[in-house]
Amino acid sequence: MELIDLNVEQKESFYELITWEGIVALRTGDSVAIGLKKDDEPVGAIVADPGVDGEAEIISLFVKPEHRRKGYGTELMSQTLTMLFSVDNIYRLVFSFVENEKEGADLRAFIQYLEFELVEDEEHGSYTFSLGDIASSKFVSGISTENVVSLSESLSSVKNSILGKHPHLRHFTDSGLLNEKLSCVVKSDRNDNSPACLIIGEEDDHLVVAWAETTENGAELMYMLKYAVDKGIEEYGDYKMITVPYINASSKKIVEKLLGEKAVSSEKVWNATLYLNWTLEEAL
Repeated sequence: MELIDLNVEQKESFYELITWEGIVALRTGDSVAIGLKKDDEPVGAIVADPGVDGEAEIISLFVKPEHRRKGYGTELMSQTLTMLFSVDNIYRLVFSFVENEKEGADLRAFIQYLEFELVEDEEHGSYTFSLGDIASSKFVSGISTENVVSLSESLSSVKNSILGKHPHLRHFTDSGLLNEKLSCVVKSDRNDNSPACLIIGEEDDHLVVAWAETTENGAELMYMLKYAVDKGIEEYGDYKMITVPYINASSKKIVEKLLGEKAVSSEKVWNATLYLNWTLEEAL
């Protein structure tokens, strides 16, 4: 096992193990970032923000599934605490993370093992369902999409404005996983570059709503969702899965109204807090 300071070397080889937020923090050089190698293969990584006023934040933590339950996560956390204490006398460590179907409860169990206090964030998470599920909803079937146009057909200034305002979308644009046929905007008579938009990306074998924004009301979201679902079925078929995050309280209510009992959460967000009221020696 080899621990590497990612602020010094080899950070690019660990990018696949780090969230986009973690990569952004790593590129700025203001983070504590450690990678772990086993037989010269990257198997785990952690990125933390030293923060201010004694509160530090873990931005990204991941160990490949086949290398879990071997103490690697504990070692990453231990080394991170050592480096954080060398920067400042921290009293609290916070961490927000997503628990999804693919990863199961591994990370949550690990965080509980480290005695973090866990609270579910009920305002964030996501639903995953098939395109056919939403297309068959009685609320969707009669919606008109005549004022909706695909992102690929939008003016380049509009597209660049939308993508430029939201840095996290670079995860999809840089990797070529932005689906411009399904991504769309609502046509407007106004001469601005900020129309209502719905951005669809692709992850693994499913689609994902990467961003949605409305300028007037929730009806625009319905128009765009209908458009994206219809185009998605044309391209992929009824059984293609799509993940829709809780964009806001209104969008959550809309999805639940559309899908009824089919609106089963596929991801939960947890907020974890560890109060460091002991010395570094006690922690390690």
